[in-house]
Amino acid sequence: AMVILVACATGTKGKLVSSYELAGTTLRAGYAVAKPACDAGQLSVDRCVQLKKIYNDARAAYLLAGDSLILAIETDDLVKRQKFLEEYQGIVSQYTVGTTNLLNLLIQLGVIK
Repeated sequence: AMVILVACATGTKGKLVSSYELAGTTLRAGYAVAKPACDAGQLSVDRCVQLKKIYNDARAAYLLAGDSLILAIETDDLVKRQKFLEEYQGIVSQYTVGTTNLLNLLIQLGVIK
């Protein structure tokens, strides 16, 4: 946790933001593959519902993480920054698991290799 505080204090906010944006791109890319497969009837309705739920849950966590990251970047109070960054790290785990689950299911279903 202290590493995060030091990272923000030393000007690597851009790396955190870039990492966050890359995670969002990965999540969107996974869903961009899933949706056409569902729309074309290549996957069962149940699988499409499952994929959509995984995506929606991961997306909600991603947006919440973004809010925490914005608050951490915008505050000058180091104690508050640390709190927001700790929240961010916890939420990152949630959307990382969701994105991984989405991609793994797409691989399992043969939609991506």
